Amino acid sequence: MIWSDLQSPELAPEGLLGQADRVGPWTDLWAVGVMLYEMWTGELPFKATSLMGMFRAVGSSTVVPPRKLEPRVSKAAERVCLKALAQDPDQRYRSAEHLARDLQCVL
Repeated sequence: MIWSDLQSPELAPEGLLGQADRVGPWTDLWAVGVMLYEMWTGELPFKATSLMGMFRAVGSSTVVPPRKLEPRVSKAAERVCLKALAQDPDQRYRSAEHLARDLQCVL
């Protein structure tokens, strides 16, 4: 992986930190959360100017709630996005089916 691959922080904290025992379907759903965040706000949830900065940002930063950047994002959409981007994998969606179900409700 090279720096340009990390400009969009689609690797979940456990992936970046090499915690293979914590990687699962919820890790891939992190990337969905990144895409939803960017789609709804026009911003990335994490920003950095270096590889080490990206590691620090993704591994320890709190995501600015989407509604603070774009008030037109519904509360329900914000909840879906923030759940997908939870730092702790145990707090994220456990499957794409669960995420899809909640997105259906938002739409």
